[in-house]
Amino acid sequence: MSINTIILPKTTKFIHEGYVTCKSPKYVKNMVYKIAKFFRREFQYDFTQFHLDEKAMDYKAYLFTDYKAYHSISGETGIEVIGACCFRYGKRYADVSERWFLQWIWLHPYFRNTGRLKEIWSKFINDFGNNFLPEPPLSHAMQGFLSKYGTDEQRYCLECPKTATAPKAATSRARQ
Repeated sequence: MSINTIILPKTTKFIHEGYVTCKSPKYVKNMVYKIAKFFRREFQYDFTQFHLDEKAMDYKAYLFTDYKAYHSISGETGIEVIGACCFRYGKRYADVSERWFLQWIWLHPYFRNTGRLKEIWSKFINDFGNNFLPEPPLSHAMQGFLSKYGTDEQRYCLECPKTATAPKAATSRARQ
């Protein structure tokens, strides 16, 4: 996929960087869905891991926006969405209690390696507990990020095979 073919979603409606849930307005959930489609395309998955009609209470998506507003030729101003991620609560491993999992994350290539994820990572740890785990498979970039900024448990996951059980330290901790 060429980064020249990525047309980021924009909106003139009120939107800010932050969490999206099943109770969020449809136009906000649509932004997450559009980003999830970019994730699916880049990593060649068979399906999109977020849907507009999801009613489940066990997810929290996060929208990343460009800090500055865009200005179109026609004079419109608005916000450009540059990425999203989705956390889901549940049980992914037989030997681990229920917890939050970072299911997927995608940032536009121009905004990668700019510190945006590093800026927000401590908020994610605060909001989801230091035992939330990223779901495999992990991209090389995410592996590198976790090796630098992940918690001990998240770094331990880098050594686990994709189909293995969760890290031993994860087995006794529950949702915070």
